[in-house]
Amino acid sequence: MKIEKLPSAEKMKAEYDTFADEKEKLYSEYKSARQEAKEYSVIKQNVDSLLSSPKKRSRRNIRLFYRPTYFNLYTI
Repeated sequence: MKIEKLPSAEKMKAEYDTFADEKEKLYSEYKSARQEAKEYSVIKQNVDSLLSSPKKRSRRNIRLFYRPTYFNLYTI
């Protein structure tokens, strides 16, 4: 069984700095991709609302605002 020594502190710090720089670069790419995905989601919602059929929209509005009126037949 062969025992290996740990790398020196300077070597470990240099490797850590390399990984930290790479992490920062990748995180900035992630943030821009996340922002772009959010913008695409908003655009998709806008297009979907514009392309929805007018019948569906009007039926929904009728359901929301339609209140049946009952007439008292004895007063007519």
